[in-house]
Amino acid sequence: RLRIDTTGLATLTFSSDNSTVSEGLFLNNTAANNGDNVSIAFSTDSGNRKKSAISHVDTGDYGRGDIVFSVDPDADSGELDVVAHEKLRIRSGGDVKIPDNGKFVCGAGDDLQIYHDSQNSYIKHTNASYDLIIDTAQNFYLQHSAENMIKAINDAAVTLYYNNSARIATTTWGAQPTGDFIPNGDDSYDLGASNERWDNIYATSGSVSTSDRNEKNTIVDSDLGLSFVNK
Repeated sequence: RLRIDTTGLATLTFSSDNSTVSEGLFLNNTAANNGDNVSIAFSTDSGNRKKSAISHVDTGDYGRGDIVFSVDPDADSGELDVVAHEKLRIRSGGDVKIPDNGKFVCGAGDDLQIYHDSQNSYIKHTNASYDLIIDTAQNFYLQHSAENMIKAINDAAVTLYYNNSARIATTTWGAQPTGDFIPNGDDSYDLGASNERWDNIYATSGSVSTSDRNEKNTIVDSDLGLSFVNK
Protein backbone atom coordinates (compact mmCIF):
# COMPACT_ATOMS: atom_id res chain seq x y z
CA ARG A 1 0.00 0.00 0.00
CA LEU A 2 1.14 3.56 -0.67
CA ARG A 3 0.34 6.44 1.69
CA ILE A 4 1.32 10.12 1.47
CA ASP A 5 0.56 12.13 4.62
CA THR A 6 0.21 15.88 5.09
CA THR A 7 3.93 16.34 5.87
CA GLY A 8 4.92 14.87 2.51
CA LEU A 9 6.04 11.54 3.90
CA ALA A 10 5.48 8.77 1.37
CA THR A 11 5.14 5.30 2.87
CA LEU A 12 5.02 2.00 1.02
CA THR A 13 4.04 -0.89 3.30
CA PHE A 14 3.80 -4.63 2.94
CA SER A 15 2.00 -7.23 5.05
CA SER A 16 1.20 -10.89 4.87
CA ASP A 17 -2.39 -10.65 6.13
CA ASN A 18 -3.41 -7.22 4.78
CA SER A 19 -3.87 -5.95 8.34
CA THR A 20 -0.45 -5.86 10.06
CA VAL A 21 2.37 -3.70 8.71
CA SER A 22 5.45 -5.91 8.72
CA GLU A 23 7.87 -3.85 6.66
CA GLY A 24 7.99 -0.58 4.82
CA LEU A 25 9.82 1.99 2.72
CA PHE A 26 9.72 5.71 3.59
CA LEU A 27 10.64 8.71 1.45
CA ASN A 28 10.89 12.26 2.80
CA ASN A 29 13.31 14.83 4.17
CA THR A 30 12.94 13.99 7.86
CA ALA A 31 12.98 10.20 7.97
CA ALA A 32 16.70 10.25 8.67
CA ASN A 33 16.46 12.66 11.63
CA ASN A 34 19.56 14.74 10.95
CA GLY A 35 19.83 18.10 9.23
CA ASP A 36 18.55 19.08 5.81
CA ASN A 37 18.46 15.57 4.34
CA VAL A 38 16.46 13.61 1.83
CA SER A 39 16.29 9.91 2.63
CA ILE A 40 14.85 6.61 1.60
CA ALA A 41 14.51 4.69 4.85
CA PHE A 42 13.63 1.03 5.30
CA SER A 43 11.78 -0.74 8.09
CA THR A 44 11.35 -4.48 8.56
CA ASP A 45 9.06 -4.63 11.59
CA SER A 46 5.59 -3.59 12.66
CA GLY A 47 6.94 -0.71 14.76
CA ASN A 48 8.17 1.10 11.64
CA ARG A 49 11.59 1.38 13.24
CA LYS A 50 13.88 2.55 10.48
CA LYS A 51 16.80 0.12 10.36
CA SER A 52 18.59 1.47 7.28
CA ALA A 53 18.57 4.44 4.93
CA ILE A 54 20.03 5.82 1.70
CA SER A 55 20.33 9.58 2.09
CA HIS A 56 21.40 12.78 0.41
CA VAL A 57 23.02 14.61 3.32
CA ASP A 58 23.74 18.32 3.26
CA THR A 59 25.13 19.06 6.72
CA GLY A 60 28.48 19.18 8.53
CA ASP A 61 31.38 17.93 6.41
CA TYR A 62 29.05 16.38 3.85
CA GLY A 63 29.07 18.00 0.43
CA ARG A 64 26.15 18.57 -1.88
CA GLY A 65 25.55 15.41 -3.82
CA ASP A 66 27.03 13.07 -1.18
CA ILE A 67 25.10 9.82 -0.89
CA VAL A 68 25.20 8.17 2.54
CA PHE A 69 24.29 4.56 3.40
CA SER A 70 23.36 4.13 7.07
CA VAL A 71 22.42 1.08 9.13
CA ASP A 72 21.34 0.66 12.75
CA PRO A 73 20.16 -2.92 13.39
CA ASP A 74 19.31 -2.01 16.99
CA ALA A 75 17.11 0.99 16.17
CA ASP A 76 14.22 1.19 18.65
CA SER A 77 12.47 4.36 17.42
CA GLY A 78 10.89 5.64 14.27
CA GLU A 79 13.93 7.71 13.33
CA LEU A 80 17.44 6.78 12.15
CA ASP A 81 20.36 9.18 12.60
CA VAL A 82 22.11 8.68 9.26
CA VAL A 83 25.26 10.59 10.34
CA ALA A 84 25.82 8.69 13.60
CA HIS A 85 25.19 5.34 11.87
CA GLU A 86 26.96 6.02 8.57
CA LYS A 87 28.49 2.87 7.05
CA LEU A 88 29.48 4.10 3.58
CA ARG A 89 29.55 7.42 1.73
CA ILE A 90 29.85 8.17 -1.98
CA ARG A 91 31.09 11.72 -2.39
CA SER A 92 30.04 13.99 -5.22
CA GLY A 93 33.59 13.86 -6.59
CA GLY A 94 33.47 10.06 -6.89
CA ASP A 95 35.39 9.13 -3.72
CA VAL A 96 34.05 6.27 -1.63
CA LYS A 97 34.48 6.67 2.14
CA ILE A 98 34.06 4.10 4.90
CA PRO A 99 34.26 5.19 8.57
CA ASP A 100 36.96 3.93 10.95
CA ASN A 101 36.87 0.13 11.39
CA GLY A 102 34.55 -0.29 8.42
CA LYS A 103 36.04 -2.82 6.00
CA PHE A 104 36.26 -3.57 2.30
CA VAL A 105 36.07 -7.37 2.17
CA CYS A 106 36.60 -9.85 -0.67
CA GLY A 107 36.23 -13.61 -0.95
CA ALA A 108 33.57 -16.08 0.11
CA GLY A 109 34.97 -16.10 3.65
CA ASP A 110 35.81 -12.37 3.76
CA ASP A 111 39.43 -13.48 3.38
CA LEU A 112 40.82 -10.17 2.11
CA GLN A 113 40.09 -7.14 4.32
CA ILE A 114 41.17 -3.51 3.85
CA TYR A 115 40.36 -1.04 6.61
CA HIS A 116 41.53 1.79 8.84
CA ASP A 117 41.02 2.13 12.58
CA SER A 118 41.45 5.42 14.41
CA GLN A 119 45.25 5.14 14.03
CA ASN A 120 46.53 2.46 11.63
CA SER A 121 45.75 1.13 8.15
CA TYR A 122 45.51 -2.62 7.46
CA ILE A 123 45.49 -5.06 4.56
CA LYS A 124 44.70 -8.50 5.99
CA HIS A 125 44.48 -11.99 4.56
CA THR A 126 42.47 -13.51 7.38
CA ASN A 127 42.50 -17.09 6.10
CA ALA A 128 46.32 -17.20 6.24
CA SER A 129 46.73 -14.64 9.06
CA TYR A 130 48.87 -12.25 7.01
CA ASP A 131 48.74 -8.53 7.84
CA LEU A 132 50.20 -5.48 6.16
CA ILE A 133 50.06 -2.54 8.58
CA ILE A 134 50.88 1.15 8.08
CA ASP A 135 50.71 3.10 11.34
CA THR A 136 50.25 6.81 12.03
CA ALA A 137 54.03 7.38 11.98
CA GLN A 138 54.11 5.93 8.42
CA ASN A 139 55.93 2.83 9.60
CA PHE A 140 55.33 -0.36 7.61
CA TYR A 141 54.92 -3.88 9.02
CA LEU A 142 54.43 -7.22 7.31
CA GLN A 143 53.27 -9.78 9.86
CA HIS A 144 52.01 -13.34 10.11
CA SER A 145 49.89 -14.16 13.15
CA ALA A 146 51.13 -10.93 14.83
CA GLU A 147 54.79 -11.98 14.32
CA ASN A 148 57.04 -9.61 12.36
CA MET A 149 58.39 -10.64 8.96
CA ILE A 150 59.47 -7.18 7.73
CA LYS A 151 59.52 -3.90 9.65
CA ALA A 152 60.29 -0.62 7.90
CA ILE A 153 60.56 2.44 10.16
CA ASN A 154 60.04 5.85 8.58
CA ASP A 155 63.44 7.56 8.02
CA ALA A 156 65.17 4.73 9.89
CA ALA A 157 65.92 1.00 9.77
CA VAL A 158 64.39 -1.72 7.61
CA THR A 159 64.60 -5.04 9.46
CA LEU A 160 64.16 -8.56 8.11
CA TYR A 161 62.98 -11.26 10.52
CA TYR A 162 63.23 -15.05 10.71
CA ASN A 163 60.43 -16.56 12.80
CA ASN A 164 59.88 -13.20 14.56
CA SER A 165 63.59 -12.79 15.35
CA ALA A 166 65.49 -9.88 13.76
CA ARG A 167 68.26 -11.10 11.45
CA ILE A 168 69.47 -8.12 9.38
CA ALA A 169 68.74 -4.39 9.57
CA THR A 170 69.77 -1.38 7.51
CA THR A 171 71.71 1.33 9.35
CA THR A 172 73.11 4.78 8.63
CA TRP A 173 76.43 3.15 7.63
CA GLY A 174 75.08 0.13 5.75
CA ALA A 175 73.60 -3.07 7.19
CA GLN A 176 74.01 -5.03 10.39
CA PRO A 177 73.26 -8.76 10.74
CA THR A 178 72.18 -10.43 13.95
CA GLY A 179 73.64 -13.92 13.70
CA ASP A 180 76.10 -15.69 11.38
CA PHE A 181 76.71 -14.57 7.81
CA ILE A 182 77.13 -17.78 5.82
CA PRO A 183 77.10 -18.34 2.02
CA ASN A 184 74.52 -20.67 0.53
CA GLY A 185 76.77 -23.50 -0.54
CA ASP A 186 80.45 -24.45 -0.15
CA ASP A 187 83.25 -23.01 -2.29
CA SER A 188 80.76 -21.24 -4.58
CA TYR A 189 80.76 -17.51 -3.82
CA ASP A 190 83.31 -14.74 -3.33
CA LEU A 191 83.51 -12.05 -0.67
CA GLY A 192 84.28 -8.93 -2.70
CA ALA A 193 85.91 -8.80 -6.13
CA SER A 194 89.27 -7.84 -7.66
CA ASN A 195 88.09 -4.26 -8.16
CA GLU A 196 85.67 -4.16 -5.21
CA ARG A 197 87.73 -5.23 -2.24
CA TRP A 198 86.99 -4.96 1.44
CA ASP A 199 89.22 -2.51 3.32
CA ASN A 200 89.83 -3.60 6.91
CA ILE A 201 88.63 -6.76 8.62
CA TYR A 202 88.25 -6.61 12.39
CA ALA A 203 88.03 -9.93 14.23
CA THR A 204 88.74 -11.37 17.66
CA SER A 205 90.89 -14.02 15.97
CA GLY A 206 93.71 -13.12 13.61
CA SER A 207 93.74 -16.52 11.92
CA VAL A 208 91.93 -17.47 8.73
CA SER A 209 90.40 -20.93 8.74
CA THR A 210 91.80 -21.76 5.29
CA SER A 211 95.40 -21.05 6.41
CA ASP A 212 96.97 -24.47 5.95
CA ARG A 213 100.76 -25.04 6.02
CA ASN A 214 100.33 -27.99 3.67
CA GLU A 215 98.91 -25.68 0.98
CA LYS A 216 101.85 -23.23 1.11
CA ASN A 217 104.68 -23.71 -1.42
CA THR A 218 106.86 -20.65 -0.75
CA ILE A 219 108.02 -21.43 2.77
CA VAL A 220 111.71 -20.64 3.36
CA ASP A 221 113.94 -20.50 6.40
CA SER A 222 114.56 -17.09 7.99
CA ASP A 223 117.59 -15.94 9.96
CA LEU A 224 115.78 -12.97 11.49
CA GLY A 225 115.07 -14.83 14.71
CA LEU A 226 112.50 -14.29 17.44
CA SER A 227 113.97 -10.94 18.43
CA PHE A 228 112.82 -9.56 15.06
CA VAL A 229 109.41 -11.20 15.24
CA ASN A 230 108.80 -9.92 18.78
CA LYS A 231 109.56 -6.27 17.94
